Amino acid sequence: MTLYQSFVLVMVLAVIGACTIIFLALCGVLVLLDKIVKNIRRGIIRRKRLRK
Repeated sequence: MTLYQSFVLVMVLAVIGACTIIFLALCGVLVLLDKIVKNIRRGIIRRKRLRK
């Protein structure tokens, strides 16, 4: 393996790693947003019930 080939391999692995981290971060953010939205909806429903 030449120096260039090893450099390309490291770059490819770095890109894959970065994509994986970004993907996991996006999934985490989506899960958090989903929980927040559900909590807000529950709060609105509770408020409507209390008004009645």
